[in-house]
Amino acid sequence: MLKYPFPMRIGMGLDGGGTKTDSVLINDTGRVLGRGRGSASNPSRIGVDAAARGVMEAASAALRDANLQMEKITDVCAGLAGVALKERADAMKNLLGEFFAAARFELCTDLDLALGTAGARPAIVLVAGTGSAAIGCDAAGRVARSGGYGPKKSDEGSAFAIGKRSVLEVSNASSEAGAILRMKIQKYLGIESIEKIVGLDGAEADAVYPRVFRVILLAADEANEVAQELLRNAAENLAEIVAALQEELKLSGAPYLMGKTGGMIGRSKYFDEILDMQLRRVAPQADLQILHTPLAEVAARRALSL
Repeated sequence: MLKYPFPMRIGMGLDGGGTKTDSVLINDTGRVLGRGRGSASNPSRIGVDAAARGVMEAASAALRDANLQMEKITDVCAGLAGVALKERADAMKNLLGEFFAAARFELCTDLDLALGTAGARPAIVLVAGTGSAAIGCDAAGRVARSGGYGPKKSDEGSAFAIGKRSVLEVSNASSEAGAILRMKIQKYLGIESIEKIVGLDGAEADAVYPRVFRVILLAADEANEVAQELLRNAAENLAEIVAALQEELKLSGAPYLMGKTGGMIGRSKYFDEILDMQLRRVAPQADLQILHTPLAEVAARRALSL
């Protein structure tokens, strides 16, 4: 058992979304003590009970990695997708309260963590992953957000949306590129017919459509025209999310930091290039950067500032 001299504080940070939950433990000297991963924890997609389980899985995995008990953790910050609505946030706090009872506990959105990563004002951060959203602040610190309310209300341009749209597109495709893409998706998922995954909803959709997105990325880099068109449309949708937020924060024409983060970034040369082109179209004056700091680490450091 590792021992730490009193009164050393240990912060746990969690970053959760529609696919996975990451956790990291950091002490007050900045040393990373352990890391862990759990299942999805976005309550807007999978419900509060399943989302809470994902958080606890990730937390428990990090504790095992560090050979620590929960009682040693002094501060916890969980930044989760799908908790922007107060009712959902309250339900998650109630479910997680007993598990984190020994620590100071803060629940925020993954977008709050993303904005903290930017470290500048004014700034806009695009989060592109299983879901999509953007958050920003003006020079005075006023914060606004766009998107991120789940697949039934937003998530344009997200991995989920791309996967869902691509299944529908290739099911009706008569072109050679469409047929090739259909075969790639079927092979990757181990299914005989694409029709089996058209129109999925709820947990089934979350289990399948983000996985299809990976196939689209690879096919686009191989110059598949249907895959490239799907990603072009997604990049336009993501850019429009940023454009709407830019207008709301009155940043049009003003220089600001534009950050990109999320599981869709840095995985496809074609998609990265087309997304950057669209973002520069709507905000040519912005300083476009990839934000590399893992959001779970941002959460852990935020926890230690509670």
